Amino acid sequence: MDNNRIKTIIQALKKISELDFSVHIDVTEKDDSFACIETAINQTAKKLQKQYGDCKTDISEQKMIEESLIQSHQTFQELIDHAPLAIIMFDTDIKVLLWNTASEDMYGWKSEEVLGKYPPTIPDNQRKNYQSICKQVLNGESITDIEVSRIKKDGTTIFIALSLAPLKDINGEIYAMMSIGMDISERRQTEEALKQSEERLRSLYENTTIGFYRTTPDGQILMANPVAVQMLGYSSFSELSKRNLEHTGFEPSYSRDDFKQKLEKEGATSGLESAWITKTGATIFVRESAKAIRDHNGKILYYDGTFEDITDKKMAEIQIQKDLKEKELLLKEIHHRVKNNLQIICSLLNLQSQKIKDQNALTAFKQSRNRVFSMALVHERLYQSKDFSNINFKQYILNLINELKFTYQISGHIQLDTSIEDLYLGIDIAIPCGLILNELITNAFQHAFPGKRNGTIRISMQKIKNNFCKIQIKDNGIGLPDHVNLYDSKTLGLNMVNMLIQQIGGKLKVANDQGLCINITFRL
Repeated sequence: MDNNRIKTIIQALKKISELDFSVHIDVTEKDDSFACIETAINQTAKKLQKQYGDCKTDISEQKMIEESLIQSHQTFQELIDHAPLAIIMFDTDIKVLLWNTASEDMYGWKSEEVLGKYPPTIPDNQRKNYQSICKQVLNGESITDIEVSRIKKDGTTIFIALSLAPLKDINGEIYAMMSIGMDISERRQTEEALKQSEERLRSLYENTTIGFYRTTPDGQILMANPVAVQMLGYSSFSELSKRNLEHTGFEPSYSRDDFKQKLEKEGATSGLESAWITKTGATIFVRESAKAIRDHNGKILYYDGTFEDITDKKMAEIQIQKDLKEKELLLKEIHHRVKNNLQIICSLLNLQSQKIKDQNALTAFKQSRNRVFSMALVHERLYQSKDFSNINFKQYILNLINELKFTYQISGHIQLDTSIEDLYLGIDIAIPCGLILNELITNAFQHAFPGKRNGTIRISMQKIKNNFCKIQIKDNGIGLPDHVNLYDSKTLGLNMVNMLIQQIGGKLKVANDQGLCINITFRL
């Protein structure tokens, strides 16, 4: 063996054992070189054994510590992997050191795809801001609950709540940082939908033409939208809110006590119309709806309500009512004058008939007078009625019968039996029907019971199905002569009856058996 190599080995052994070898080693070719080495090794071994005899025990304890550390690391790794939050560890160069299972699920990248790399989840437009945040953390600052957007592997964007903190070694030196993220995309969507809904409601609240308010039972005005403030004549809500409704309400004709009692009893009111007094003293008409809001014990907390300005509509209604009254007075005056004129004609005919000696001419005058009277009676009933378009035809018929009885001096030998419903007819139907009844009743009085023979005339009027009306005039007199055809009569009166029935769209039916029965039907 080379002497230099032997010396090198011995020097190494000396260094290891820190022994001071005093043995002189003279190495020759004939010497046993390995004997020298063996001697040095033995001396070194004895020295090491003496110095480190207890090393076995120390190594066993260290091994237990190492195993405990390994077990703790495994437990920590399991906790990280099973955590429901995305936990990521970065080195000081913002390269991924740890990427747990929740991170894989949240972002879509497996850990082997991102370890040692810059996180791929940062949007391009946020990289500068993200690096600034990381710099803050690596300088020792903790950042909690910031809301940011992140990109998933499939390209979709999610929102997360992010917290970052520095990690320090036993010497207090920062060697990494930890981030914890929670997916808040659903919450953000819900918040965004709620925000949009609130904005729509706010826009509706501020821009609607309907006034909104909230007041307390003791009269405080808690809330009013701009329209309500403007309608009541105020420049701002703060000015309006100084008014207490218990002291100075808006409705002089409807007390607040009545309003509160109604809401206390019924819980709500709808469509209440009233006149309000504004700040300037002007009157506006409003339609109001309100509801009592109660706590869980049933105590009223406040009143929520809406109101709309119906002043223009109300003023139009007032004007219409005024115009209608004027027209009613005008119609009443017209009917009154027509009635008077017709009555003047009746009176003239009566005066003229007193000078007529010819019986046929006198009868003709009376018939004409009765026809005029039947028309005058319609206008008289309209004049006396509150409804100028319809008259109570039952009362009209009874008045007409009495007038005809007086005209023809009907005594007790003719009995009248009436069955008339309370029906109201318009003037377009009433006048033709009045003329028809006048002709048929007159005809019965004059011809049904000759020679003062006894008999009965039955007059009925009733509403039948499909909104039709039926008038029947029936007597038990001698009936129509064989030569008289009621459907095609040559006499003025019966011919006029046929024309008037056609005018009202009616139908005529005649039965000439044991007296005369005439039925007339027409649509009401």
